[in-house]
Amino acid sequence: MIEWTVAVFNMSLAIMWALIGGLSFAIAAGLALRIFAYISDIDLAEGLEKGNMAISLVQFGIIIGLAVIVATALP
Repeated sequence: MIEWTVAVFNMSLAIMWALIGGLSFAIAAGLALRIFAYISDIDLAEGLEKGNMAISLVQFGIIIGLAVIVATALP
């Protein structure tokens, strides 16, 4: 028989870690975009406001690259 208190506790831990992981990834992605903008002297926000598709593809590549790095670090 499953002890419901243990199951609920484990589910709450899983939800908590998912939220922490999502927040950490969002912070890391924002930091990576700021570092890239600082290094390359490209104003990413201005390029997006002008509708520059190349800027959005660069941002997409940075975020996907960061996701690949995080995914390879998982066991």
